Amino acid sequence: MSLTVKEDRAEQALVLSPEGRLDSVNAGEFQALVKGHIDAGEKRVIVDFSNLDYISSAGIRVMQFASETLEESGGRCVLCALNNDISRVFRITGFDRIIDIADTLEDALTRVPQS
Repeated sequence: MSLTVKEDRAEQALVLSPEGRLDSVNAGEFQALVKGHIDAGEKRVIVDFSNLDYISSAGIRVMQFASETLEESGGRCVLCALNNDISRVFRITGFDRIIDIADTLEDALTRVPQS
């Protein structure tokens, strides 16, 4: 299964909604998309996982890249709506302690700074 990404805006934040699988096959492409937005000046990014079925370590590294890069530039990345399997992967690997994860999109919107 491949990955498609819907892009939207909500309350001045960019919302990326990957659908399908985020793995070593497409992580580079997704990272390039995220990096392009950050390079263009995006400071508030929410990644909505509500339609993501699977994430590999390569996908987690993209999320780490986004979080660290945005924090270095005074921005913020928040993940939301992780299914139970993906949430467990983040807990087991400890990334839930270094990447901000919200239960819902609405909760994520309260965690990104507004300009």
